Amino acid sequence: MKSKQATANQASNPSNPSNHRTPTNQAFDKIIGYEWVKDELRILASILRNAKDYTARGCELPHGIMFEGEPGLGKTLMAECFIEASGCKSFTVRKTNMGNNFLEDLQSAFDQAIAYSEKTGNVSIVLLDDLDKYSSLDGPRSTTEEFSAVQSSMERCKNLPVFVIATVNAPHLLPESLRRAGRFGKKFKISAPSMEEQEIIVAKYVHGLQETFKDISIDSNIEFLARLFNVEPFSAMETALNYAVARAIYRKRKKVSQKDIIEALIGYSIEGTDRPFAPFFEKRTEQRMRIAIHEAGHVVVAEALAPKSVAYAAIVHHDTGLGGSTSHGLARGGMNPIDAERMRIMVGLGGAVATERELGITDGGFANDLMKVVGIAESLVTRLGAYGVRNAAEYMSRNQEDNAVAHYQDAEIAMCREKTMAILAENREFLLEVASIIYEKGLATYSDIQKAKMCLYRNANPNADAFTTYDVA
Repeated sequence: MKSKQATANQASNPSNPSNHRTPTNQAFDKIIGYEWVKDELRILASILRNAKDYTARGCELPHGIMFEGEPGLGKTLMAECFIEASGCKSFTVRKTNMGNNFLEDLQSAFDQAIAYSEKTGNVSIVLLDDLDKYSSLDGPRSTTEEFSAVQSSMERCKNLPVFVIATVNAPHLLPESLRRAGRFGKKFKISAPSMEEQEIIVAKYVHGLQETFKDISIDSNIEFLARLFNVEPFSAMETALNYAVARAIYRKRKKVSQKDIIEALIGYSIEGTDRPFAPFFEKRTEQRMRIAIHEAGHVVVAEALAPKSVAYAAIVHHDTGLGGSTSHGLARGGMNPIDAERMRIMVGLGGAVATERELGITDGGFANDLMKVVGIAESLVTRLGAYGVRNAAEYMSRNQEDNAVAHYQDAEIAMCREKTMAILAENREFLLEVASIIYEKGLATYSDIQKAKMCLYRNANPNADAFTTYDVA
């Protein structure tokens, strides 16, 4: 099931080799947001579409572009829209097989593009999708057979109207010869949308889905949906929403609720989950209460530092037993990177600290959170230089002992822990209310959390709009 409206973060169908497209000014309407990228792409597409006019005036044709960014942000869709807008014949290369067959496919795509441009004098396009995955080696890569083949193929296109597009998830994995200035004429770094942009994207997508399924009412709380899919690729949003609608149709229901959407997403995104959340009718256990307190701890700290950031908190069934899951979108643009990472540490610590405070036990379910917290703290010390540029530079050049880094990590975590404890102490009533919802229902939705927060703090202070928020620093 597909909606009529595509999104910037939706995977598109690959273009077929030798596919000739009719240019259209509406091609980029499929991309929601990213206006600055679309403006540049329109200019480049116009140049390729009217190449002979531009070259007649002495302009040199651009020879390529690269889209860089995390998976799921719509790089391939942008490339496809660009090809459509240009009207050029295109040839797409993806590494769907290994060994010589891939190298043959690569050479064939360039052979066809070159032959077409030499015969007609028109521009052809070669799309190298997920270029960083062409090599089977792990880690930062020097030149390999696959990358050497790409480079030599691009060299063959010099002085020919062959335009090369690459999409890349991890540019640092490419050899320097493909990353150097001039190899691709222009690079676009595609970042995650801001929360405001996210809400626009989600609203348009849900509107298109609702137009497709006119007899089904989809919960259109855009704040909830934007936060739910804030940390997921938009392919996950498409899959989860379509599956939630399908389940509603199967059950002969006319409404898709927040619970349905969360259930579909958890089943999609959490490995080893056979049932999305533990329903209320299951036997109450001490383990269940511990999980509820733990997840409520994450919720309270996240809401204190970034109001309306939590999409849900749930008790889930893993293949190894009960576990927990909390989805929150934090630090999306505009925040100091060091503050953003400290926020993530505090939210990560919230579960264990809440469990220790309320139940007086060491949280045995803290292992995954701890691994993330330690990794973030290391990033603060080394990558972001939270303890000085010299410290970071020395570590990155491996002139500093690892135990010195561990010392700074411990100090960072200890500082964040103190602030986490203070937040939980000042908002204990909210913590217990959220834990109660999770314990009884197995799930606290975005609406549940916001309702509980507003009721508690307005009862305490009728003139208050919300409870106290906190600075990270």
